Amino acid sequence: TAGFDTFCWTRDGRGFIATRGDQLVRIDADTGQSSVIARNLGIVRFPESSPDGKTLAASVAPGGDSGRTWAIWLFPLASDGAPRELVAPGYDPTWSADSQRLIYEWSVEVSRDGFRVPIRALFEIDIATRVVTRVMPEETSGIGAFSPQTSRDGR
Repeated sequence: TAGFDTFCWTRDGRGFIATRGDQLVRIDADTGQSSVIARNLGIVRFPESSPDGKTLAASVAPGGDSGRTWAIWLFPLASDGAPRELVAPGYDPTWSADSQRLIYEWSVEVSRDGFRVPIRALFEIDIATRVVTRVMPEETSGIGAFSPQTSRDGR
């Protein structure tokens, strides 16, 4: 993994997908051969393959270091379709077991003792409808909503 920022294994276990600067790269575990999935993205981090193996979600900051605003982007793995921004803002996505929804983190402001305070919160987006739902109630969001994970049975 030298030279790579973040990575995930492919669902078939034959390789992994890594981020390197402004690129997403697929690497074959047996041969070490790599192919670029997408480039010129700005900054890209935290790739996550969907359970059905058809789509990759990743955190992308299109502006790079200037104006670093993260969004969740989708990249087709089973075809040559173009990547698309799914929702803004968002960071560090993980898939539901049925590949229909993503759970991700983002900072939101809440009112506490008369002050606006930024906290990390978890959100879920339905891929088909783009409906976003906050997963954690406000009173528990301050406990540190980082790097969400889902169970294989979808609970």
